Amino acid sequence: MQPEKQESTWIYEAWGWAELHRWQIVLGAVGLLGLIIAGYVYFWYRGHTELRANQALLALSPPDQAEKKNSPGHEAFVKLASEFGSSQTATRALLLAAGELYQAGKYAEARGYFEEVVRRDTSGLLAPLAALGMASCLDAENKLDEAFAAYQQVVAKYPEDPVAGRARLALAALHEARGQPAEALKIYDSLVADRKSGTAGAEASVKREVLLREHPELAAASAPAQLPVITPVGDGAPPASPNPTPPAAPAPGSSSPNGTSGTAPPPAP
Repeated sequence: MQPEKQESTWIYEAWGWAELHRWQIVLGAVGLLGLIIAGYVYFWYRGHTELRANQALLALSPPDQAEKKNSPGHEAFVKLASEFGSSQTATRALLLAAGELYQAGKYAEARGYFEEVVRRDTSGLLAPLAALGMASCLDAENKLDEAFAAYQQVVAKYPEDPVAGRARLALAALHEARGQPAEALKIYDSLVADRKSGTAGAEASVKREVLLREHPELAAASAPAQLPVITPVGDGAPPASPNPTPPAAPAPGSSSPNGTSGTAPPPAP
């Protein structure tokens, strides 16, 4: 005799649980909907703020500003950065402010803004340039040991970024200033050999030639060794030419290799 199949009761149990916790479910759904709406509003506001910041920054530094040569000054960029808070455009404004201060020779103040850019940059696009700016400020302040370490950090942290090539050029220049031309030459050689170095490699080639003219004793160590030319013999020898060139006839009156005259004897009478 087959036992009767019992009808599943989980649907009824779930329904009963839902009825029992009805208000908790409603509140949870409302809370989830609120989070979705809040996230949407946040990202919309952030994008809108970024757009407004971009427009403000473009108004401060229009594309034709280089021709007009009327920079707004670093104060305007700092004000924009404070107005738009933590937006990426505000970080770019701080980078421009640091550049303005560097051009004005205010290296210590510029270095502070470069450091701020490194801390605030979330895209990873501005931090390499700002790190190079920090090292350049130390270099301009004649803090050579600190600058040397800062350039090395740029090369180690951003090896694939173009700023690494600029930092390596600066390291070579510091080696020259320290009276270490051989170390500078190694950096120039590595940049010239690096196909990814771009303009830094081209500049290194020029500086390398200048360094070798000033220190000709380094030319032998830097020049590549000349390999001897070896002519293969046996099976590896090159095939002979099918139409060998006949030896040139000796000039009249000259002696042949066996000592006889190059002029043919007259026929017998």
